[in-house]
Amino acid sequence: MNPLISVIIPVYKVEAYLHQCVESVLNQIYQNLEIILVDDGSPDNCPTICDEFTYKDNRVKVIHKKNGGASDARNFGLKASNGEYILFLDSDDYWVDTNLVNKLIETVNKNKRVDIIFFGRLTFYENNPTKIIKDKEFDLKKIDNKSKTEVLSYFIGDGRFIISAYQRLIRKSILIENAIFFEKGLVGEDIDWNFKLMLSAKHFFAINNLYYAYRVREGSVTATFGYKNAKDLLHIITKWANYFSLNNIDGRQKYLLLGYCAYQYGILMGAVKSLKKKMEREEIEKGMSSLTWLLEYNVNYKTNQVSKLYKMFGFNITSHILNFYIYLNKKGFRY
Repeated sequence: MNPLISVIIPVYKVEAYLHQCVESVLNQIYQNLEIILVDDGSPDNCPTICDEFTYKDNRVKVIHKKNGGASDARNFGLKASNGEYILFLDSDDYWVDTNLVNKLIETVNKNKRVDIIFFGRLTFYENNPTKIIKDKEFDLKKIDNKSKTEVLSYFIGDGRFIISAYQRLIRKSILIENAIFFEKGLVGEDIDWNFKLMLSAKHFFAINNLYYAYRVREGSVTATFGYKNAKDLLHIITKWANYFSLNNIDGRQKYLLLGYCAYQYGILMGAVKSLKKKMEREEIEKGMSSLTWLLEYNVNYKTNQVSKLYKMFGFNITSHILNFYIYLNKKGFRY
């Protein structure tokens, strides 16, 4: 079987990287692809580059739209797609192996039902080419064809829950039938989207190859943390903590998903001290004060450590300790 795969690429101000990105898809051994380039009102030469790719390969489709952000662009691409399965790719990143899609389809064809296939990534830094971080290998025995509870327990309990939309193949019907779209204008939209997806998906698999090259570049949204990041992350944590608390979800799954809310809460607890304006810090900390109960859901090592610090020192001192930990990690110290 050779199902059509739709590759959705939102495009905005990436003319230096776009050729490498798109060509890494066009060069795939697996040919039955639909490449959807969503020009999100890019003010540079990206719209022209996108159009040029349609002349180069008839599998490429281009959508030109007003700027609405990455979430909006992905949603446009998803609604316009015709594939049985979906892959997302950010336009400043690329695939490092021409065999990626072929390997994914091998997994699809070996199994009766596949909703999601995870794959690994390597992270490289534009301003430091020698610094490369590789994902740990998956324990496939804990993912392939296991129950949702087992998969959540593995990912969340191991502290490595994959939130990135671009690190998985997804059955399109899962997204459409459950209206799983990205919230427009939200920073950290992948976190929010992931919660929706994991509630609906049932059949999981993974491959251990590091196929995705994730570029960290200075000034990108993911490389900076500001008030908007903090406010949106607080919104996501609050939204899902309330949802999981109030809805009838399998007991173990509820505990694990609240544990992931707690994990993100710990991240925000450290990052909030990076906000320069006192008024902004105080606003976020006030919003966090009603969610400290999440730290009881310490399902992995890092959240457990944060929980212990909070019980010993309280919110403010723990927040400063975590902020210093984040600073050390940025400087290259790993614990």
